[in-house]
Amino acid sequence: MAADSTEIMAKATAEAAVAVQEPTPVQPDAEELAPPRPTFAQDWRRIARFCALGAGAQIFIALAGMPVTLDERMIIHPILSMGYLALLWVPIVTAYRVSHQPVVAMKLRHAAGSHEIVGGIIVGLGTSAGLSLLTILITHFDIRDPLVNWSPALSRLLNFDSSTTTGVLYWLAIGLLLGAIGGLLRIATSRIRRIVVAMAGAIVGAAILEQLVSELIEGLGGEVVVDAMYAKRSGLTVLAAIAVAVVA
Repeated sequence: MAADSTEIMAKATAEAAVAVQEPTPVQPDAEELAPPRPTFAQDWRRIARFCALGAGAQIFIALAGMPVTLDERMIIHPILSMGYLALLWVPIVTAYRVSHQPVVAMKLRHAAGSHEIVGGIIVGLGTSAGLSLLTILITHFDIRDPLVNWSPALSRLLNFDSSTTTGVLYWLAIGLLLGAIGGLLRIATSRIRRIVVAMAGAIVGAAILEQLVSELIEGLGGEVVVDAMYAKRSGLTVLAAIAVAVVA
């Protein structure tokens, strides 16, 4: 009888311990990925399509007059104006998107790697090749009759106030660099991408809202801060841009 009582008490104690035990959280399974794609096993048809799309977009923006109209507005003085920014975002976006892998049922997505970086570089070069071609054409041909923005001002902007050869080489180098950045963003974690986007957005926002930000800071007695943040001709100083990016 005593043995039965002891056994019953032990069983009850064990059940009580199980009841009060905290459930172990179930960790969601990480996405299973296929091995990275070979570096040069690119979808060349897709590459060509994105190169044409990016080049066409940059040429359209240039001939729409946005770069010349916005060039006086600085983002980072004296490095980057809104006119150039209107062109420079295109290679990054096309290079980032070209390696996108859609979700397909019963098919594993490949892990990101050098394939994405090389694809981004190629698309960046192809995109900027359109501006390089426009730089050559606008220097040697005058068709301002149908295209009102086909102007010497646009030619100077595309040539970086230098020779045509310099302009062509600069745009190809910029396309290569921005394409690599787009490819790196594709292989980066979502957290890093959010940080990069937040930093870029903070810099552009602080530059665009210069008058408002200046008035707010000056209202708090921070004239010295405003002088350190913004250049006299408008736009953030280089140090201020770095500080804004870090704070963001």
